[in-house]
This record gives sequence, C-alpha cells and structure tokens, in this order.
Amino acid sequence: MAKFRIRTPVLGFTGVSAGVNFTNGVAELDVPEDRAEDQLRYNARSLAYFRSQGYGVEEIDEQVPAADPLSEPDGSDKPPARSASKADWVTYAVTQGVDADEADKLTRDQLAERFLDTKEG
Repeated sequence: MAKFRIRTPVLGFTGVSAGVNFTNGVAELDVPEDRAEDQLRYNARSLAYFRSQGYGVEEIDEQVPAADPLSEPDGSDKPPARSASKADWVTYAVTQGVDADEADKLTRDQLAERFLDTKEG
C-alpha cells in the first residue's frame, strides 16, 4: 500500500475535495497497489484527480511521521525541489514566515529563487 500527502492549490484550505478531508491545505491518502477494496479504489481515483488539477502530490514513507501543517516556522525545513509545484512552494514559504497572500501572488519560480538563492549564497 502506498501513502500520499496531498497539498491543495488553495493555501490553508480546510474541507472536503474529491471526497478527501483536508486540514490547513494538507491531507494524507492510502492507495493500494492491487486496488482491491472499494474505498481504496475510490482513493486511487481521487489521487488521479488531484494530480490532474495541480495539487501537490508526494508519496510518503509510512515510518516517517507527517509534518504538522500548523507547526511554527523554525527555519530547519529543507526547501522543495526547484521543480516542485507552486502549492508546495507556497506551503514552504508560509512555514518560513512569509505572509500567505504574499506567497500566493508570487510564481513558483520566484518562490524558488527567493529561498534557494538565500540557501545557496
């Protein structure tokens, strides 16, 4: 069984999208390889929808605890890859203390340059 973390394109969204509950823009979803059970088949369809609609989708290791989306920024987080989705970059920027509205106005590349250039320099 694979486990995925999904981040909404709308920063901080709390509610249901494609039958999945999100809290502060983040949800986790179990999808089996064999897709034998009805609910898990539904989750596989939801996962395909999220990918097609630009949600940040990442496979996670079940042994590693998920980051608390409400945790305080501490500056120790590793930035996403330069090619990560804009939603991932906005989420990262907010965890680093950037105002959510300001982060949402920037492009993915602007956010990457802002954080990667300061880390590399």
